[in-house]
Amino acid sequence: MGESIFTDWEARFLREQPVARFATLDEMGQPHVLPIVFVLDEHHQLFTPIDGKKKRLQDAYRLRRVRNIQRNPVVGLVCDVYHDDWSQLAWVKLQGQADLLESGGPFKLAQQLLRAKYPQYAQTALGDQLIIRIRPTKVTSWQAG
Repeated sequence: MGESIFTDWEARFLREQPVARFATLDEMGQPHVLPIVFVLDEHHQLFTPIDGKKKRLQDAYRLRRVRNIQRNPVVGLVCDVYHDDWSQLAWVKLQGQADLLESGGPFKLAQQLLRAKYPQYAQTALGDQLIIRIRPTKVTSWQAG
């Protein structure tokens, strides 16, 4: 994959955080933002599942984020840490291209990484639904300390 788009600090920060905010664009160009769980692999691709947690729609392909990616793969993600001690504040923001994985090697690797990071997947079905892969194209970050 070549040289990493992330600094060592950014990659470590992302791997340590349990949740991020993920944005897609709807048909009118309006952002659709929601919290996600995610993992970062050794090639610095991010993966977020359409898992077994309760959703308004059961068909993964009808979910707004999935429809948005099918229409426009440009996405954004921000991961941050807030602390009452403002010298501890930090964030990583990225833009990238998303695609949908249904099977294959990257799909299985993402499932393994998600199960390793989130013990909740022992009780909540990760399932054989979709996994969204994000390939970052631009990364910015900030830390107070």
